[in-house]
Amino acid sequence: MKTPSATSPCSAATRAAAGSPAPNGGNILCASFDAGWLWYIPLRDDLTSVGAMIAPEHYPAVQNDPRTACRT
Repeated sequence: MKTPSATSPCSAATRAAAGSPAPNGGNILCASFDAGWLWYIPLRDDLTSVGAMIAPEHYPAVQNDPRTACRT
């Protein structure tokens, strides 16, 4: 994996996240990718922290078309 030289956060707390079904319910998910990493952290049954750290050179792709940027 190529480690970005600098990353910036994009995050949110959402009350609508259903979470993972048992036996993984309540587990934290972290995943890395070439441009950075992301997290999914259940805080309570009705609140989850979701976010990503991405390298600055990828900002335009995410800002222009977030769905496509997430697939590439």
